[in-house]
Amino acid sequence: MTKMTFTFDHLLVLLGFCSMWQRTDGQTLGKVVIWGPSEGTVKDIKEFFCKVDEIPEDVSVQYQLIKEGDSKKPIEYTSLSGEPAQFNIFVVSDHDGRYKCKASGHNNTEVLPSYSNSLRFRVIEKIVNAHIVLDPPSEEFWVEESVTLQCNVTGGTYVSYHWLLDNVPVQHHYNRSQNQLTIQSLSTSDSGRYTCVASNQLNYTLFSNSSDFKNVNVKEHVSDPKISFEFVKRENGNFSAVVKCQSEKGTSPINFSLLRNNDNFAEKLDEDLQASFEVPIQLDQNMGFAQCLANDRTRRVLSEPLNITVESVGGAVTMSVDRTVTNNSVVWAVWLRCSVERGTFPEYSWFLNNTRLEKQNLFQHQTNDAVFPVILVPEAAGIYHCEAANAFDTTTRVLSQKWRINKEVMNRVPLTVVIIVFTCFFVVIVAVTACCLYGVVLRKKKARIYNLKEEFTDMRSIYDDIINEDEDDEVNVAVYEEDMDIVEASRIEDSDEDEDEQSSIADEESDEEKNFLDEETIEGAGTEETELD
Repeated sequence: MTKMTFTFDHLLVLLGFCSMWQRTDGQTLGKVVIWGPSEGTVKDIKEFFCKVDEIPEDVSVQYQLIKEGDSKKPIEYTSLSGEPAQFNIFVVSDHDGRYKCKASGHNNTEVLPSYSNSLRFRVIEKIVNAHIVLDPPSEEFWVEESVTLQCNVTGGTYVSYHWLLDNVPVQHHYNRSQNQLTIQSLSTSDSGRYTCVASNQLNYTLFSNSSDFKNVNVKEHVSDPKISFEFVKRENGNFSAVVKCQSEKGTSPINFSLLRNNDNFAEKLDEDLQASFEVPIQLDQNMGFAQCLANDRTRRVLSEPLNITVESVGGAVTMSVDRTVTNNSVVWAVWLRCSVERGTFPEYSWFLNNTRLEKQNLFQHQTNDAVFPVILVPEAAGIYHCEAANAFDTTTRVLSQKWRINKEVMNRVPLTVVIIVFTCFFVVIVAVTACCLYGVVLRKKKARIYNLKEEFTDMRSIYDDIINEDEDDEVNVAVYEEDMDIVEASRIEDSDEDEDEQSSIADEESDEEKNFLDEETIEGAGTEETELD
């Protein structure tokens, strides 16, 4: 079995070599080149060409134009005299694709075939019926929502898409080769009329068809409303508060509601982001709080609470002065400010020498009725005061103190400043004097402590000397006693000696004891004298 397999394998190898040897004997064509148009429209007639750069002698070449991936029979052309092959094509949609050319021997199997590189041919069809589809389909959107606009065409190839907003190219980035525009986070600037322009190109000729347009309305959520009110006195003597609710942002219509002490008082549907409500109130009575509620059908927002109690003008009226100086520290103008102790809607009037004044136009854009500017010129000098009254009822007025205003008075150093400077100077002098006195007293005290310390040191040294002398005397007595013990021991050992010698020795010892006692008595007396000294 093994031997038969080996023989069969060798047979296959032999046949392969034979086949290669036979093909090697065949002729080979040169490189095949293909050229022709890269684009065409339907129903056009286009020409493609193929040519072999080197053709053996006496060989006729057969050319075939082949579409890659197409199983249909290729288009053939036979060149008998070596001229390039020419293929005429009546363009249809199916001709879109890549083409290459095959060259082989005409009725000659010994000529090995050659292939060209591929050539891309695009069939461009005219665009038909472009239209826009919205996803989601609604044309109304809220800020920060997303939308996708899709441009669909029923006919056309190799289409490029362009988007316009109110006939101006949109600012959002998108892929022109794709048929959709996606806006992830809408803003009010995205509102308007959207148009899609679909186009394709053939030999720089533009074919386009503008679609039907789509309106996109981007609505903005209502912002927190601001609340304010004005006090009105009616002809019948009654008072009312006109409460105003206003939002800075939002898409109309917006429903405004007025809440009074957390209860719904009134409602209005308004088109211009504001609404007004009239609330009857009593003067100088607690009327509670009011709030504005704004609703745009997707969110409800509240204003800050506002106290609508109205208090009459009353109490003390004070007037203050702010100076305006030049580079030379000279006051050339003043600002008079008036304020009243009580009053919800105060109105101020200014008087010079009891004559009512009007605002100076020079400062009109910088002041209100509570501030009055005065330029220090001679004709403006005099006595000024202000009066406060209710803006809705001027029958009750409250006067401030009166001030003399002129250039000399305003450039005079204020008495308060003088007092402050003098007080500071006096405090500095007192502080320096106290420091000096404290230094002198502290110096004397330290000197006294130093003298006492020296006296104590001297006495301490004298005492130490006395103690040292007493210790020396005690040491001498102890040494002497040890000597007496030694003498006594010697006497006991020599007790067997001659009696005469003992008596003589006894006499000598008695004399020595006597002398020792006399010396001790003298030393004791000396010590007592020292202690007495």
